[in-house]
Amino acid sequence: MSSVQLPPSALWLALGGLVVVTIQWLRRPTVLAKLPGPPAGNWLFGHVKDIRGDSGLEFQKQVFSKYGPTALLKGTLGSEIVFTLDPAAIHAVQIKEKDKFRRPSGPAILIRSIFGGGLLALSADEHRVQRKLLNPVFNMKYLRELVTWL
Repeated sequence: MSSVQLPPSALWLALGGLVVVTIQWLRRPTVLAKLPGPPAGNWLFGHVKDIRGDSGLEFQKQVFSKYGPTALLKGTLGSEIVFTLDPAAIHAVQIKEKDKFRRPSGPAILIRSIFGGGLLALSADEHRVQRKLLNPVFNMKYLRELVTWL
């Protein structure tokens, strides 16, 4: 079997090119870049410490008073967070076009590992199925029979 030997300089050149492409991809402009928002402080934590810190509510009030009902904040590792109080935007994300928006699975996995697969850890679709299964049991006829039995 023959093997191809590359000079170390070619490997370093390829690695350097990969680093440059990765940095350019991470710094690419997005549609969200047009939203107003406070300047990013820490690249590692972004505004997460400000939002969740002791003065988090005060920070949120300042953001909304200065930048309006929708602002762009920075999350961990430079990720972007759209922070909004706009009822139309919230309705679109939560109800109208919910299939286009993905919820993070981390909190649900943590809750399921601690409490099991109960109501706290259900997604909206799973909750809808369980509610349809349980609704007939909680109608007035069955509840009256249960009360008289007790």
